[in-house]
Amino acid sequence: MQQRELLFGQLLLRKKKLSCVASQTFNRWQVSRVVQ
Repeated sequence: MQQRELLFGQLLLRKKKLSCVASQTFNRWQVSRVVQ
């Protein structure tokens, strides 16, 4: 049970990191679009 919870926590962390990177990339893309 403990191992499953640990795995779940890692998945959540990875998901959070991915969404953070995605939003950063999206913001950068929007800025570059506005500049052009």
